Amino acid sequence: MPTHYEILGVPQTASIEEIRKQYQKLVLQYHPDKLAQTVNSPKSGNVQTGPEECAKRFQEVVAAWEILNDECKRRQYDAELSARRTANIGPIHAEVDLDDMEYDEGKASFHTLCRCGGSYTVSESQLEQQVQTVTCDSCSLQIRLMYQVEEID
Repeated sequence: MPTHYEILGVPQTASIEEIRKQYQKLVLQYHPDKLAQTVNSPKSGNVQTGPEECAKRFQEVVAAWEILNDECKRRQYDAELSARRTANIGPIHAEVDLDDMEYDEGKASFHTLCRCGGSYTVSESQLEQQVQTVTCDSCSLQIRLMYQVEEID
């Protein structure tokens, strides 16, 4: 389940102004009155979206905005996210430097193999939100990611 930040396409560190701009853009893009429309998706290009998908996406965007727009609700939501991430920490199999993982441009993600044959995958949006651990897609092992977020001016 995506976080409110992922729904709006902003990092967790985004200012209220950045969140507001993205919210306004998405509300116009997914408003239910716009039946079948072409929606610009940064990851997949233009995608044909029907009225049901637009309505669903619109509701997600509005729900995310209602939390992130209110300073108190946002602080509480961030604390809950942090607690969920902490609770999900299982056995750490290894510490892996992001530079040692393979990058997939098409999916905008990094991945590496697990000893079980599964894969550890982390997206760029997760990295922007400073995710520290990734769980294997086939077993319960996790790796701790070693990287630094660089601010681009």
